[in-house]
Amino acid sequence: MAKIEQLLLVAKLAEEEEQQAARLLKQAADRVMAEEQQETLLQQYRFDYLHQLRSRGNGGMGSAVYIQFQQFLERLDGVIVGQQQKISEARRAQIERKAQWDRSRQKRNAIDLLIEKSKAAKALKESRLEQKQADEFSSQQLVRRLMSARNS
Repeated sequence: MAKIEQLLLVAKLAEEEEQQAARLLKQAADRVMAEEQQETLLQQYRFDYLHQLRSRGNGGMGSAVYIQFQQFLERLDGVIVGQQQKISEARRAQIERKAQWDRSRQKRNAIDLLIEKSKAAKALKESRLEQKQADEFSSQQLVRRLMSARNS
């Protein structure tokens, strides 16, 4: 297999690797978005629950009910903190996937550049060979003319 054909095969594999890295990056970005949406929902739920607590508090509420509301808010705050940690983890994963995609893209670009250089080198070599053959043909014609002129 010629060098360029081998490089084309490597380029195809590098392109597939880059596409896989892009898919993983998209999945990571989707996860970040989903985790952020979940946190938004939790924050909204907390806000609504707190509003409900204040509304009930204005109408009068027993201490046991108030304590239950407070305990639930504390648990909800813990869930929100946990969700924020999930967001941080998802963002870290997204950064890692982006770096992986960047590396695979750079690799593919380097291979593409190598292919172009190889094609240019091959074209130059073929051009020089054609020129050499044309020069040899011209030399042979000159020799034949000189021989023919000498014999005449």
